[in-house]
Amino acid sequence: MLDRYTPSYLRFVWTLSAGVLVTTYALWAFTMHQASSNEWNVVSIIPFVMALLRYSVDVDSGAAGEPEEIVLHDRMLMALGGIWAVSLMASVYPIGCQASARSVALLASAALRCRWGLFLFGIRWD
Repeated sequence: MLDRYTPSYLRFVWTLSAGVLVTTYALWAFTMHQASSNEWNVVSIIPFVMALLRYSVDVDSGAAGEPEEIVLHDRMLMALGGIWAVSLMASVYPIGCQASARSVALLASAALRCRWGLFLFGIRWD
């Protein structure tokens, strides 16, 4: 059955699905931010997108299989999932978390610009 689908079509479906997923999550996060004025909803977008990109690196490298097996064998993906869970918990229980949300967002954007960010997405620094 899968022989009928070309690799370019499957890549198109993957890209479209990822785009819809990120857009939907971002819309949810910004809607929650407007309702509660808690910045952690918006901050949670960063680890969510980074985890999706890391997962796509694993799938594109040929390590595709059961999603739970990919997550359990990729420590960086597990760490991103933990960061994402903590940011969601901070959005639900915002006691004392308002001031540090901006700091986390700044640190995450800085990490994307350095070697750690490149390593995260599997890009070699030569």
